[in-house]
Amino acid sequence: MSVLFVNLPVASLDRATAFYLQLGFAVNLQLSGAEMTALAKGRVQLLLHTHAGYQQAKQDSGSDSETAAKAFLSLQVDTRDEVARLYDCAMNAGAKAVGGAIDHGLVYGRSFSDPDAHCWQVFWMGIQQ
Repeated sequence: MSVLFVNLPVASLDRATAFYLQLGFAVNLQLSGAEMTALAKGRVQLLLHTHAGYQQAKQDSGSDSETAAKAFLSLQVDTRDEVARLYDCAMNAGAKAVGGAIDHGLVYGRSFSDPDAHCWQVFWMGIQQ
């Protein structure tokens, strides 16, 4: 089984952790420390780093989330209702809406940016893969 690890620089570990906990992620205490909080949801592991911790992990100096390129992440879920549920959780946790709903019949999605301006798209595809 493959697992996706996503490393994100954040301004505040506490704020970012609280945000992702509201989206249903769980803290992995074995991997977490002073410079990083590890969170898991299914086969996705989020590694939230302080700016210093991100620079060290990435081994370069361009890690400031205000000046470096942001991440655009897409998460496929099982139902249209799950898109709405995760989007609503994100909005209630302090996310900002990015555009409107995308509805192409067999593809439905909503996008938001987290408190550190990383853009997430949650989508459902009614196509068998």
